[in-house]
Amino acid sequence: MKERRIGLFRQTKRGLQVNDMSSVDVTIPRIPSVRFTEKRYEENYWDVLGLVKGSYTESQYIKAIQKYAVGYTEGHKLPIRPSIYQMAVMYEINGEKLWFHCGVYQFLRAFEKKSIQTVG
Repeated sequence: MKERRIGLFRQTKRGLQVNDMSSVDVTIPRIPSVRFTEKRYEENYWDVLGLVKGSYTESQYIKAIQKYAVGYTEGHKLPIRPSIYQMAVMYEINGEKLWFHCGVYQFLRAFEKKSIQTVG
Protein backbone atom coordinates (compact mmCIF):
# COMPACT_ATOMS: atom_id res chain seq x y z
CA MET A 1 0.00 0.00 0.00
CA LYS A 2 1.32 3.42 -0.92
CA GLU A 3 1.24 6.16 1.65
CA ARG A 4 -1.77 8.43 1.12
CA ARG A 5 -2.44 11.83 2.64
CA ILE A 6 -5.91 12.29 4.09
CA GLY A 7 -6.10 15.85 5.36
CA LEU A 8 -4.41 15.84 8.76
CA PHE A 9 -3.28 12.24 8.42
CA ARG A 10 -1.24 9.88 6.32
CA GLN A 11 -2.67 6.45 5.61
CA THR A 12 0.11 3.88 5.88
CA LYS A 13 0.23 0.09 6.09
CA ARG A 14 -0.01 0.31 9.89
CA GLY A 15 -2.89 2.79 10.02
CA LEU A 16 -3.54 6.51 10.28
CA GLN A 17 -0.51 8.59 11.19
CA VAL A 18 -1.11 12.06 12.62
CA ASN A 19 0.45 14.90 10.64
CA ASP A 20 -0.76 17.99 12.48
CA MET A 21 -3.66 18.50 14.87
CA SER A 22 -3.37 22.30 14.99
CA SER A 23 -6.39 22.86 12.75
CA VAL A 24 -8.64 20.29 14.46
CA ASP A 25 -11.17 21.79 16.85
CA VAL A 26 -11.32 19.50 19.89
CA THR A 27 -13.04 19.76 23.26
CA ILE A 28 -9.96 19.12 25.42
CA PRO A 29 -6.78 21.23 25.55
CA ARG A 30 -3.40 20.31 24.14
CA ILE A 31 -0.93 19.63 26.96
CA PRO A 32 2.85 20.01 26.57
CA SER A 33 4.33 16.61 25.78
CA VAL A 34 6.84 16.88 28.67
CA ARG A 35 3.97 16.30 31.11
CA PHE A 36 3.46 12.81 29.70
CA THR A 37 5.99 11.08 31.94
CA GLU A 38 6.80 7.42 32.51
CA LYS A 39 5.55 7.75 36.09
CA ARG A 40 2.10 8.83 34.87
CA TYR A 41 1.83 6.19 32.14
CA GLU A 42 -0.89 3.58 32.74
CA GLU A 43 -0.78 0.51 30.53
CA ASN A 44 -3.84 -1.12 32.11
CA TYR A 45 -6.12 1.68 31.00
CA TRP A 46 -9.24 -0.50 30.92
CA ASP A 47 -8.94 -1.12 34.68
CA VAL A 48 -8.72 2.57 35.59
CA LEU A 49 -11.62 3.38 33.24
CA GLY A 50 -13.77 0.67 34.85
CA LEU A 51 -13.85 -1.47 31.71
CA VAL A 52 -13.38 -5.25 31.48
CA LYS A 53 -10.36 -6.11 29.31
CA GLY A 54 -11.38 -7.61 26.00
CA SER A 55 -15.13 -7.28 26.50
CA TYR A 56 -15.95 -3.57 26.24
CA THR A 57 -17.44 -1.91 23.18
CA GLU A 58 -15.99 1.07 21.37
CA SER A 59 -18.94 3.16 22.59
CA GLN A 60 -18.19 2.22 26.23
CA TYR A 61 -14.52 3.12 25.70
CA ILE A 62 -15.38 6.50 24.15
CA LYS A 63 -17.81 7.35 26.96
CA ALA A 64 -15.14 6.50 29.54
CA ILE A 65 -12.39 8.57 27.92
CA GLN A 66 -14.75 11.51 27.47
CA LYS A 67 -15.60 11.38 31.18
CA TYR A 68 -12.01 11.51 32.50
CA ALA A 69 -9.87 13.22 29.81
CA VAL A 70 -8.23 16.54 30.70
CA GLY A 71 -5.89 17.01 27.72
CA TYR A 72 -3.87 15.46 24.91
CA THR A 73 -0.76 15.61 22.78
CA GLU A 74 0.12 13.94 19.49
CA GLY A 75 1.72 10.54 20.04
CA HIS A 76 4.78 11.28 17.93
CA LYS A 77 5.66 14.24 20.20
CA LEU A 78 5.97 12.12 23.35
CA PRO A 79 9.39 12.08 25.06
CA ILE A 80 8.71 8.48 26.15
CA ARG A 81 6.68 5.76 24.41
CA PRO A 82 6.21 7.80 21.21
CA SER A 83 3.68 6.50 18.71
CA ILE A 84 3.06 8.00 15.30
CA TYR A 85 -0.19 6.07 15.00
CA GLN A 86 -1.84 7.18 18.24
CA MET A 87 -2.68 10.16 20.42
CA ALA A 88 -1.66 10.48 24.06
CA VAL A 89 -4.52 11.46 26.35
CA MET A 90 -4.14 12.65 29.95
CA TYR A 91 -6.85 11.65 32.43
CA GLU A 92 -7.68 12.66 35.96
CA ILE A 93 -9.19 9.84 38.00
CA ASN A 94 -9.60 10.06 41.78
CA GLY A 95 -7.34 13.12 41.87
CA GLU A 96 -4.50 11.33 40.06
CA LYS A 97 -3.32 12.33 36.60
CA LEU A 98 -2.28 9.53 34.29
CA TRP A 99 -2.10 8.95 30.57
CA PHE A 100 -2.22 6.30 27.90
CA HIS A 101 -2.39 6.02 24.13
CA CYS A 102 -5.64 6.35 22.23
CA GLY A 103 -6.25 5.48 18.59
CA VAL A 104 -6.61 8.46 16.26
CA TYR A 105 -10.08 7.39 15.12
CA GLN A 106 -11.34 6.95 18.71
CA PHE A 107 -9.75 10.26 19.74
CA LEU A 108 -11.51 12.15 16.95
CA ARG A 109 -14.80 10.40 17.60
CA ALA A 110 -14.60 11.34 21.28
CA PHE A 111 -13.20 14.88 21.12
CA GLU A 112 -13.50 16.50 17.69
CA LYS A 113 -16.26 19.11 18.03
CA LYS A 114 -17.90 18.47 14.69
CA SER A 115 -18.02 14.70 15.12
CA ILE A 116 -19.23 14.50 18.74
CA GLN A 117 -22.45 12.62 19.00
CA THR A 118 -24.30 10.97 21.83
CA VAL A 119 -22.65 7.59 22.21
CA GLY A 120 -25.16 4.89 23.14
